[in-house]
Amino acid sequence: MDYYPKFYYSSDCLAGDCPDTCCAGWEIPLTEKDTDFLKKRFDKPIFDNIVTKDPYGDACMRLKNGRCPFLNTEGLCSLRLMLSQSETPEVCRQHPLFIEEYDGFTEKCPSLSCPAVCREIFSSDLSDEIYPMPEYRGDDVFLSMLIKSRKMILKKINTGGIDLFEAIAGTIYLATDIEQTVFFDEKIETFDFERSESFFGYACLPYDIFKYVGEYITMLKDRCEILEEKWRQMLEKTLKSHFDLSNLRIDSRGKEYLQFYMYLVYRYWLKGINTDSVLEYALFIVFGTIACSFISLSSDVPFAETARMFSKEIEHDSDNIEAALEFIDKYLAESER
Repeated sequence: MDYYPKFYYSSDCLAGDCPDTCCAGWEIPLTEKDTDFLKKRFDKPIFDNIVTKDPYGDACMRLKNGRCPFLNTEGLCSLRLMLSQSETPEVCRQHPLFIEEYDGFTEKCPSLSCPAVCREIFSSDLSDEIYPMPEYRGDDVFLSMLIKSRKMILKKINTGGIDLFEAIAGTIYLATDIEQTVFFDEKIETFDFERSESFFGYACLPYDIFKYVGEYITMLKDRCEILEEKWRQMLEKTLKSHFDLSNLRIDSRGKEYLQFYMYLVYRYWLKGINTDSVLEYALFIVFGTIACSFISLSSDVPFAETARMFSKEIEHDSDNIEAALEFIDKYLAESER
């Protein structure tokens, strides 16, 4: 069964009115079916002018000044204007969906990098239950635990009464408890979810996260591929600033922090099933939220736009995700000494 967040149905493409475009700034891969179709549709000189290969020998669009050759001056896809949507390249049809397949169900979540999706997420109320809760009837007890615990985190924020720091503390304590249960106690079936709910009453973080925020942002600047110069400038400005925790605590945009936090929890919490580390992805969520908070405060860029740029720069690049996870593994190793 396929599950979609509610904003999947309401995030209409802004087309020519989009302040950004998904047709520029990054590689546009093509499947074999895509290239076969384009070969039949266009003469060889035109085909050779629009299709090339990446450094790995895989087919992709030949970008012109970083833009897809079919992106016209009005910010519209000239290929889409000529053809039906089903005839456009696969990546174009799927964007901005992230598709995650699990045992018996698939989650399809539009990316926050899309301005239309960003608008829908940050215009919602915290009480809106915009993320679906999959019904799981399989026999993977660990996956079942992750689904239930993710539901707990989202519900705690939906029902209100906790701020960002309490959400972070509760999430980290919960992830730690799950890992200890699964990999040490081995009593998954008897995991006490009711006791774990009490973790969300704390505001004291179990790890000295803020000590490492500057290093995390440095990693985003130095180790991750950067698409937009504006993002680099925001990171550099932030690294020259003082990381004042009190500013983050009293900042009035707490609602937006929690909205972004919920998005990351929905996107990444279940990924622990692939690495057997819930805590690793919990900290990916935490560091991403706190880093974006400081970047927004330091660069004077609205938080929603900062979060959108983080999504575009990090979420769509597997190497950038890997760099962030490697940083977290290093951080965990140092914290446990």
